[in-house]
Amino acid sequence: LGLSIFLIAILPPEPAPAPEKPGNPAAGTKAEPSGIPPKTALPAPPKAPGEYQRSYEAGMGRGRWDVEARSGLAALEKGEWEAAAKELSAAREKGCADGLVLFGLATALHQAKKDADALPLFDEAIPALERRYRNHPAFGRAYNNRGAVLERLGKYPEAIEAYRAAAAASSGRAKPLANLGRLLAACGRIEEGLEALRKAAWMDRKDPSIVWAFGTVLAMRVETEREAEGAFRRAAALETDPSRRSAALYDAGRIRQRSGDLRRAFQDFEEACRVDPKNASAWLDAGRILFASGKREGGLQRMRKAAEADPDRGDVSEAIRAAEGVLGARSGGAPEPAAKPPPPAPSDRDLESQAAGLLVKGLKTDASAIYKRIQKEFPGTETAARAEAVLKELEKEEKNP
Repeated sequence: LGLSIFLIAILPPEPAPAPEKPGNPAAGTKAEPSGIPPKTALPAPPKAPGEYQRSYEAGMGRGRWDVEARSGLAALEKGEWEAAAKELSAAREKGCADGLVLFGLATALHQAKKDADALPLFDEAIPALERRYRNHPAFGRAYNNRGAVLERLGKYPEAIEAYRAAAAASSGRAKPLANLGRLLAACGRIEEGLEALRKAAWMDRKDPSIVWAFGTVLAMRVETEREAEGAFRRAAALETDPSRRSAALYDAGRIRQRSGDLRRAFQDFEEACRVDPKNASAWLDAGRILFASGKREGGLQRMRKAAEADPDRGDVSEAIRAAEGVLGARSGGAPEPAAKPPPPAPSDRDLESQAAGLLVKGLKTDASAIYKRIQKEFPGTETAARAEAVLKELEKEEKNP
């Protein structure tokens, strides 16, 4: 159960949940080197440039804030968050209460990671959008982006409800439903999350981020691992961003690695390294497999490539030290023929995935122990915050069975 649930950028390192971007964003953000999908909400640009400006002009009429409102919405559509926030703030200060302007300002602030300021603006924007733009795509996007803000603030139950509202307000669109499924699964509600993601993947079969998220949740259950591998391979085939394609290939390789098919897992890891030489996890696992097979120099060489790709990875440093010890590289002594590098210590996401799998089986006591371990070993991380949220829910269930 080494695969985590968190995806999608689509998103990447530890940025927070990315909202549905109203502009023309790049083809995706950099994926996490571990191969875990970005922990985030899924972006969805409008169908045509100028959509927000045209809708604003048709819906609001003229006002003394028109220049700033149009300029800010134009910046929003280009992904120029700072400029959008400046202009839309000026429009609001002049008295503009238009739903699109409020939505745009909240989205720009969220993109600038000013979530505490963005949240009340989304709360203000949603009723304003409902009054004048009920059938506009921004209405559903506002709920979705509000969910992304709440998720990044660690308010997971509220974020789940926001994503649920986004899915209801965005009939026919898959990404809000995918965000809902992704977060439900991350909070231990795997069956609910899987149901939502299966629907999303059926609705949009060509979005690699949705397919990847679906695979990540499938991989949390032993009985659906093979289906997960297929989803990862489809995501890799659809993905155009090299780092994210590499990460999807790595996840497919992890499924093979867990099933004992090390030869083909090694091939997947090697291909992942070729696609993105900065994928430290792929280098590390390829090195471990090669080292254990007896090709120790080649294995150590790949581990060192992992260190070059991510110098701060503690598990990489430990694997290199163990391998060097086996080879006698440090002491100058003879290598120990039977020794192998120790298995990697589980990451916070590995542990989270294990705990979620135990919840599915109804083993709440065992799951709670792992969530508490996450809090102890990985304090201050988003995974620890999610663990705390799940533990609180489990405590409520225990008190009110």
